[in-house]
Amino acid sequence: MRLETFTLSQKELQRVSVISACIKGDMACASAAALLCLSVRQSKRLKKRLREAGEAALAHANRGRPSHRRLPERTRLAVLRLARTKYAGFNDTIFAKNSVKSKASPLPGNASSSSSPGRSWLAAPTPRSAHRQRRVRSPREGELLQLGR
Repeated sequence: MRLETFTLSQKELQRVSVISACIKGDMACASAAALLCLSVRQSKRLKKRLREAGEAALAHANRGRPSHRRLPERTRLAVLRLARTKYAGFNDTIFAKNSVKSKASPLPGNASSSSSPGRSWLAAPTPRSAHRQRRVRSPREGELLQLGR
């Protein structure tokens, strides 16, 4: 048998403790369901899963998998290429609007009308601007540079 390490969230740990109390007979399925904000039927399903596959079975089933709504890497690269060539210097909202107008956007359907898919792609590689840096502190506390007129 292969041993795997897995981590559970607080919510999943609570589920494990409540459902295991239900299995031991310390708690009824109805009260376990009420405590976990689930239906009685779902609590019975969780009880069965915990018995058959152990604590790991109560972890979210999609953990570690990419979202099914994720856009392909090819699309991401096409958007970045457009943003760095034809639309260089545009912010993400203006880039989205102009690329839709010119039919240059590689984003599918209604994703092209919003700036959100490209926003995280465009924002990640750019360094933070230096104009927001604080002034250099004086070597002595309370000292400020005074300029004469």
